[in-house]
Amino acid sequence: MRKRFAVVGDGRFMITLSVKRPFNTPDLYANPRLMPILHRLLGADCVISSFGSVVAFAGADAQSVHFDYPPLFESEEVCAALPPHAITLVVPLVDLDESTGTTALWEGSHSRVGARDQLQKIAAESSFDGATMPYAAAGDVYLMDFRLIHGGTANNSDHERPILYIVYSRPWFREDMNFDEQPAIKITNKQYKMVPKPHRHLFTQAQF
Repeated sequence: MRKRFAVVGDGRFMITLSVKRPFNTPDLYANPRLMPILHRLLGADCVISSFGSVVAFAGADAQSVHFDYPPLFESEEVCAALPPHAITLVVPLVDLDESTGTTALWEGSHSRVGARDQLQKIAAESSFDGATMPYAAAGDVYLMDFRLIHGGTANNSDHERPILYIVYSRPWFREDMNFDEQPAIKITNKQYKMVPKPHRHLFTQAQF
């Protein structure tokens, strides 16, 4: 049986969520304020490629900075010039502050020639200097280009730091490298039939 979680750092787990109540609602995965932005970035035929949560437990150390997926092409110039192939929606499930920590983001790295060298430098220095720290409230939303350099900071609070994420992508893209131990999307045929027909194409990558 495949696991429903993967270890993604010290005290940090990535969990595939079952798309059922309260998550099986277009208010979440097809929000009318969100979809025009995603259509502009990814095209009207974009799909959901993964749906889950990342939880950093109290006392978790900082995560290694990383890309969520290797560059699609060897040429950095080509990768930097391309439009996005995937976008991550992040919803904090608790208020984020300096104590809980957050996800450090290096803005502009998704379209920067030399981002691979930048990632190596950041990793070698083990520093979050120059990063944006989104201390968002529970229920807020932010979007990340899949090519962005980022990494979870330490959780120095006395409680867990969970975030919900949904990765939207162009229909040809598959997150085949991130889900060896768990499915990327978990939705039953019964729950799929509860998805309004205009939004069912979002779940075309799900395996029933």
